[in-house]
Formats: sequence, C-alpha cells, structure tokens
Amino acid sequence: MYPTLFPWGIGGFESERICKLSFGAQAKSLLDLHDPSFRRHWSFIFVVANIKQRRAIHLRSQLAFRSRDFDWFSRIIQDVDAETVKRVSEHLAAGGSRNTLSRDEGLVFNLLKQCELLLVRVPGAKAVMNRARADIRSYVGEFGIFHLFLTLNPKGKYDPNLQVFYGDQTIDINSVAPQLPHPSVRAVRLADDPVAGCDYFHFHVAAVFQYLFGWDVRAQTITPSGGILVRLSAYFMVKEHTMRGKLHGHVLLLLDGGLNPRALRQKMQADPEFNLCYLDFFDDLIHHHLPDAQTNPTEAPSTTTGKTRVPREERAPDPANPNYREVFEQDHRLLGELLQRHVCRAVRFKGGRIPCRFLFPHEVGEEPSCDASTNSINLRIKDPNVNWHYPTLLVATRHNHDLKSVHSGKRRAAAAAFITSYATKSDETPTNQVAMINTVFQRLEQQDDVDIATKSLLTRCIMQFG
Repeated sequence: MYPTLFPWGIGGFESERICKLSFGAQAKSLLDLHDPSFRRHWSFIFVVANIKQRRAIHLRSQLAFRSRDFDWFSRIIQDVDAETVKRVSEHLAAGGSRNTLSRDEGLVFNLLKQCELLLVRVPGAKAVMNRARADIRSYVGEFGIFHLFLTLNPKGKYDPNLQVFYGDQTIDINSVAPQLPHPSVRAVRLADDPVAGCDYFHFHVAAVFQYLFGWDVRAQTITPSGGILVRLSAYFMVKEHTMRGKLHGHVLLLLDGGLNPRALRQKMQADPEFNLCYLDFFDDLIHHHLPDAQTNPTEAPSTTTGKTRVPREERAPDPANPNYREVFEQDHRLLGELLQRHVCRAVRFKGGRIPCRFLFPHEVGEEPSCDASTNSINLRIKDPNVNWHYPTLLVATRHNHDLKSVHSGKRRAAAAAFITSYATKSDETPTNQVAMINTVFQRLEQQDDVDIATKSLLTRCIMQFG
C-alpha cells in the first residue's frame, strides 16, 4: 500500500521496530514532516482517519444494553415485526406524534432505547456530545453561567499566514498589504494541503485568545492585563467543518465577575446607575450597525496589482499610526459591508425553514433598553441586516464573526445545546433511527432470519446507525 510513500514497504505503519511507535503517533509525525508528500497525497489522510475511527469504534465501544436484560427484552422483541416497524417509520416521517401510537407500535421505542453504544472516546459519537454538555455544566457550576457566545469564521484563502503555512517563502507578512497569488491559486493550495489549513486555523484561534482576549494559551489562564473583552474567567470551544470544507469555532465566553441572570436583573432594577453602565458596556462591545461612509477616506495601499482594494487580505492598522482612528473606521465599514452584512443565501433556509433561520431582518431599536415588565434586555439595532459583531475583533482578524450577549438562562441553555449538537452534526433523531431500524427488519425478512438472537439484532441496528 502506498508504494510511492513507503518504497519497498520500509517505514510503514506498525512495522517491527526497536522502539514501538503507535499508529496515531506515526500518522501525526508523517503529516508534520517538512516533506509535503504525505499531507498532500490525495487519499492518505482519508485512509488514516478511517482506520483510526474504525479502531476506536471496535476497541472503545460497548453496548449500553446489559446481559441481565436479555430475557426481558427477548420477550418484548417477539411482539415487534417488520410491518409494525415500517408503519411507525412512515408515521413519524409524515410528522406524526409518538402519543398517537398503539401499544404494539410503542414497543419499537423500547428497541430504540437499547440501540445505544458507549462511545465516549470516539470522535463525533453521541456520547461525545453528551460529555461536552456535562463539561459545560461543570464550567457553569465552577465559574457561573457564560455571558457571550462567539462564532469565529477564519477564511485562510484570504489570509497571508496560510500561504506561509503552505510553504510559500515569497510572502512578506510584515507588509501592510502583502502581495498574494491569484485567488484560484490560493484556493487550490488550501484544497491541496488540508493539514496547512488545520494548522493555520489552530494558530489563528490561539493568536486571537493570546493577543486579543488576553488568555495565556500555554498556562491556560487569563493574563494580568486582560484583553479587549475585559477579563475572561474561562471559555469552552468546539470546532467543526462547515459545508464549504473549512474549520470554524463556536465559543462560550465566561467573563470574570459576571452575574447570573437572576442576580443581574435584581441589581439592574435596584440600581439605575448600574443599569445604565451595563447597557453602555454591551452597546460599546457589540454592534448591529456600521460606521457612516466618510467623505474623504484615508488612502490605504492595495493588496493586489490591480486597482481594487481587498481589505480582508491586508494587515490590521497599526495603533501607533497618527491616523489610526480614521483608518480603523474605514476598515470597519469596508469589512463590515463585505463580511457582516447579512445576505439570505440558500444555507439560511436549510431544513426547509421559511423565513430566514437567523430571523433577518431584525427589528430596529435606536437605544439599548431594559424592560422591567418582561425582564428582557434589548441592545441597540440601527441596521436590521448587519450581524452582531465587535468592531475591534473584526478589524483585527479580517474575517466574519458573530458575537452575541446572553442575558437569560433559557438563551444560555439554548446556546449550550446548540454548541454541542450543531457542532457534531448528529442526525440521530428518533425519526431517523426508527427508519434505520426499519431497514434492519426489512433485510432480516428478506434473508428469512427473523428469529435472530437479541444481541445480534441490536448490533445490526447500531451498525445501521453508524
């Protein structure tokens, strides 16, 4: 296998060595080599990842179903036939409720409850998602409920740093406007070297936390001076692949000294000055509008050989520049129009949602307010079609992000559920699972193997899920 990567089979995986080398450690070292042959091979990464995933499933998983329940479950399963499962599957697919099922049809869900694996150490498994939720609850118990929900969307195609990770030594990263290859060349490079794309993503996120949020990445603690979001007490982040094949991250941010929802509302109602300061803080932090166009914009160098300026390919303005404020406002406006202005594309209606699943356009509100009658906190919205964002973060990173403040316990619970379920892209809904169990029964019926043992039946159902 792979004769061009391992000539004569020398240096392959799990070969006889004086010093033992695990499959995972060797794969990681091969992808980190200066020689790009492994990381740019058209199938090597996918085969290695598939082997690791299959081994994890087979070696680190077990049925949640216990042997002591076999006799009880065997008696129940005898009352479930292929026709019943098919009927339940069609009923749920048509939008029917579980409450309208008969007793015999309800037995299908007893089978469903037993079709579970304990896969805590298998990436992407449902158990991993449940563990992430448990971790979030632990963070909340230790530091309090989180206050900000951030989505980072770095796009390496436009960042000069990715070209450096790819190995291009002609890029001058100290230049305000580095000269980059043609966009099509950059896109091919990103597709050709996914390891460089992953390395760039982790480097970028670490830089954001280290130099913007004031979080010491190595020591895993906040620096004494803090960052642009004042001081963090903790954070929880998951990363995922988007439909466009790039990485982005969802982050729960816990601010040092932040109050829980009930204590916050009590203090806002009792202290008008605190109420005003709280609203001013978040109004300054999170914007739902862009600066007005300048009549005499400050000149900035172009990033390309042509005349068109591409601001997201440039470096952030230097605070030591005497015209820093003017350049910052101009970059904020240009980047905001390009990256933060909402456009309802097809992905916004994913899952058949009508209207836009992000509820754009938002209702305009000229001033931030706190409604004591409904206990709702409403931030200022001047432009109904601009995403919530922090100007300093936008201008510094040069890519899209979404920053929301979370003022209620329900919204924080929803964000915690979103960050754990959306990131794993789990399709294990009851409707889908019953449909897959139906597939198992149909195959057994075709093979005339209806009297199959209980454990084997459960295994087949689970393998259908996976």
